[in-house]
Amino acid sequence: SFIMPGEDVTICYDVSEAQTYTAKINVSAPVGEELNSVMKSFSLTNRDSDINISSYTEGMTAGFVENTSTNLGVELATGYEASATYTYTVDGVDKTEDIVVAYMSSGRVTFASFTVPANIKSIDVTITKATPVKATVTHDDTLTDEEFAALEFAYTVNGKSATDLSQV
Repeated sequence: SFIMPGEDVTICYDVSEAQTYTAKINVSAPVGEELNSVMKSFSLTNRDSDINISSYTEGMTAGFVENTSTNLGVELATGYEASATYTYTVDGVDKTEDIVVAYMSSGRVTFASFTVPANIKSIDVTITKATPVKATVTHDDTLTDEEFAALEFAYTVNGKSATDLSQV
């Protein structure tokens, strides 16, 4: 214990005292599709653990220092999206946590930084086909069905103009 002085105190975490855990890195593509055709790039970084991976290979592992910040990102082919989780063990029980998507645009998915827990076992990225966007446009009674059918609509999806939602 210590007595808090009047000015601000910074308590630093000494990474050299922390334990390192080896975790499997897994990326899975949709069933029947080749990973290299749906994923253009992969990056996984953790400065304190000296991890800077810029390409994925199946069966890879990395040594993570506990309680350090990790960044993860993938770039995907058009029409795909990704989610990610990490799994760790607490008192002999595996727990899985979602890694939040921080940014997604033009196939690039950047996950929010997450803190690596003790006993991390794996980081898993799952690539899936993106769900098509559906929109329904209705009208009130001021237009007849014929007048409504004659209207032309323009849509903007992800910053791209489209006249028909099937194009996006």
